[in-house]
Amino acid sequence: MTDTLEDMSVTRQLLEDYKKNKENQLYQAVMEIIVKANENRLKEGKRDMCNALLELMKDELDEKREKGEALGESRINQLNLKLSELNRSDEILKAAVDREYQKKLLNEFGL
Repeated sequence: MTDTLEDMSVTRQLLEDYKKNKENQLYQAVMEIIVKANENRLKEGKRDMCNALLELMKDELDEKREKGEALGESRINQLNLKLSELNRSDEILKAAVDREYQKKLLNEFGL
């Protein structure tokens, strides 16, 4: 249990450092070397590490998911309004059931 808590603490610190230095190319290169050098060790603790990372980043991931959902909803609403304005309401239903057609329409209107 203590090892897991220590690992989570180290992971938390690594994430904080990573966020601070994500634009630093030298830092990124060093981190890639560290990951590659410890690949087997990382694979052994992969599940625990993934769970720890997910737990540490939960709030950020939830926030990004919510923003993505809101953006998607907004795009679809804009598309529906545009189709309605152009008297193309029948295409709203088609786009609702045909994902490829929906993408085509989103591109057509630059949404």
